Amino acid sequence: PIFPWAVGVADAWELNSWDRFVIPKPYTEVYGEVGELFHVPSDVNNRELEDYRRALELNPFAYRAWLGLAHVAWLRSDLPGTEKALNRVLRVYPQQPYANYLLSRTAQRRGAYLTALVLSRKAASANKKNSEYQRWHEFIQDTLAKQLALPGN
Repeated sequence: PIFPWAVGVADAWELNSWDRFVIPKPYTEVYGEVGELFHVPSDVNNRELEDYRRALELNPFAYRAWLGLAHVAWLRSDLPGTEKALNRVLRVYPQQPYANYLLSRTAQRRGAYLTALVLSRKAASANKKNSEYQRWHEFIQDTLAKQLALPGN
């Protein structure tokens, strides 16, 4: 089992260093989270176990570890595990682009298109240079527009 905890800030300077050290900007909000135990499934193969290990090697106390766990859960098609880990990330770093993008993808798989739209917009706005986030947001917009245009809606 893994017992995570993390601290994040709403606005910060991120250094271009090996550990991407963060310096909070003056008067910014500070977020903290103590997590519940996270159990690595017993049926993971060696490659998946290595993915978990690498995710935690980043820093077991940072949001990036949870982001790594979310990515591994996504690759395993474990939507509840993905959502649980991403919600932890977003409590610490609400504007984290990849977390919003991936949570948008899970919402879309569940059929929650309005939630997917809101989250995809956050991802696309937070990282305007990432064309995948932009394409995903446009896809969700188009899909939702088509659903709303169906007869009987």
